[in-house]
Amino acid sequence: MAHKSKYYKELDDGVLDLSMQNLKVFPTADLLPLANRIRRLDLSRNYLTSLPAEISQFSKLSELDLSGNALCELPNQISKCSPISKLILEGNAITNLPEDFVELKRLFHLDLRGNPLSPHLQDAAGDCQSRRECELAAARVMKFQAVYQLKCIKVRKESEAKKRKEENRAKRAAQEAKLAEKERRRKAWEQEQLRKKLEADIFGSNDGELEDNAATDDECESAATIEIDLEQNRTRSMKKMFILALLIALLAVYFKFVQAQ
Repeated sequence: MAHKSKYYKELDDGVLDLSMQNLKVFPTADLLPLANRIRRLDLSRNYLTSLPAEISQFSKLSELDLSGNALCELPNQISKCSPISKLILEGNAITNLPEDFVELKRLFHLDLRGNPLSPHLQDAAGDCQSRRECELAAARVMKFQAVYQLKCIKVRKESEAKKRKEENRAKRAAQEAKLAEKERRRKAWEQEQLRKKLEADIFGSNDGELEDNAATDDECESAATIEIDLEQNRTRSMKKMFILALLIALLAVYFKFVQAQ
C-alpha cells in the first residue's frame, strides 16, 4: 500500500512550505509521494544536515530554498533535478559543490552567501544582494564548476590509470613468480632424474635385482679364488726378493775379501 503524505493538504499549486518546522532530517517518506508534483520547496530555517540521494526523484522541482540550515554538502544526485532554476543555500556550512552540479543547465539564480566556501568557489560566487547579482553568481559558479568537473574527471582517469598500471604490474609479478616456481620444479625434477641415473650407473639399477642376487654366490666364490691366487703370488715374490737380497749380500762380502787380498 502506497504511503500517504501528511503534507498532501499543504501542497498548494505545486508549492510546499516547510520552513521553520524544526526538521532535523529530510522527510523523505512524506515527500517522495509528492515528488512529481512539487515545483517549489521551501525548507529554510530548519536543522537539516544533509539531503538524501532521493532528491533526484523530484523531477518537477524548479525552486529550492535551503537557507538557514546546517548543510555541509549537497549530494551529487541533486544534479538530476534538471528543472531547478533557483537555488538558495544561504547560511549553511557548505565548502564545495558536487562534481556534477554543472548539469543544472537551467540554474540562473544561486545564493551562496554565509557559507565557508573554498577560496576559488567564493571568488566565483561573489555577492548576492540583488536578483542581478544572484544571476551573475549562478553564471560564474557554473563556469567554475565546469572547469572543476573536468579536473575531477582528469584526476579520476589518472587515478584509474594508475590503479590499472599497479594491477597489471602485480599481475605480471604473479605470473613471473608462477613461471619461476615452475622453472624451480623443473630443475628439481631434472636433478632428481640425474641423481637416479648416477646411482644406477654406480650401484646398478634396481631392475633385475633378483638376477644380481642369484649371481652373488658365484661372484663371492670367484672373488675368494682370486684373493688366494693373489696371496700365493705375493708369497712367491717375497721369497724371490729374499733370495736376491741374500745373493747380493754374499757378493758384496766376496768382493771385499778379494780386495783385501
